[in-house]
Amino acid sequence: MRVLNIELGPKRTVGRFFRDDDDLAGASSLGAALTGAIDDSENLIVICSPYAAKSKWVNEEVIRFKSRRDPSKVFAIIIDGEPNASDYGRHDQECFPLALRRVVSSVGIVTDEVDEPIAPDLRKEPFKKLIVRMVAGLLGISFDSLWQREQRRKRANLLKASLAGLIIAGIFKHPAVSIKFRTPVS
Repeated sequence: MRVLNIELGPKRTVGRFFRDDDDLAGASSLGAALTGAIDDSENLIVICSPYAAKSKWVNEEVIRFKSRRDPSKVFAIIIDGEPNASDYGRHDQECFPLALRRVVSSVGIVTDEVDEPIAPDLRKEPFKKLIVRMVAGLLGISFDSLWQREQRRKRANLLKASLAGLIIAGIFKHPAVSIKFRTPVS
């Protein structure tokens, strides 16, 4: 397991990220370190695929988080498969674990009540936009305001680069600046 610190620049951080690198296949429970990390987490990001949907441990992590924290703080990203495919009998294509698709009670019981996670699809959405969408959710701010800010930053950088290019071109066109290229005479 690893804990990652994600920084967005001077004095701006999204926070610490816990990443489960342990192999839980032979374990009978999530383990103290993992349950402690889930209990201490403000958000949970679930990477969704048919493998994740079939994983007992991914489902257990979602149950643990949703039963102890605000379920709206569970964020999903689709990397493979199809959301809610099991509702149509295509269980092998389902990308959401059951606990992500259902409401979980405060005692950790997965109910029959449908919970519809909002999950951007990495295969369909530009990576930059997906990252901004995740950061907006993690920070609890509007995606549109953060996306517009990012677009303004890109335009400002493009304008700065264009102006720098024009200034440099202007310097070399000025009569006082003369650069001559000579070909050596043999």
